[in-house]
Amino acid sequence: MQKGNYAQAKLVRVIKGRVKDVLVDVRPDSPSFKQKFEIELSEENKKQLFVPRGFLHGFSVLSEEAIFFYKCDNYYNKISETGVNPLDTQLNIDWGIAQRKKIISQKDIMNNEYEDFLLKNI
Repeated sequence: MQKGNYAQAKLVRVIKGRVKDVLVDVRPDSPSFKQKFEIELSEENKKQLFVPRGFLHGFSVLSEEAIFFYKCDNYYNKISETGVNPLDTQLNIDWGIAQRKKIISQKDIMNNEYEDFLLKNI
């Protein structure tokens, strides 16, 4: 998630393969604050998902390979990036992947726990 002047809205879709896409609303003034939304995007269903500014966004690849396409409304800025560990138990997200097959980036593992994120960023 990008914050501040570098916050981004995104339009995402899958060109090849299948992914499970998950959003969490972290806009404190929103009626859906702390709620999550999950959807499968695939080359077959051709669905697209709009990710508004102020949402955590993550996905898991459910196929052998995937091409995931983003359109963003703002430039990426590494310094303004923040996030939550995707395996945080408070989020309780079923990523659709067996525990022994999960591959998680070091960056995601080092991210904040959900409650710490909310305290630091909201």
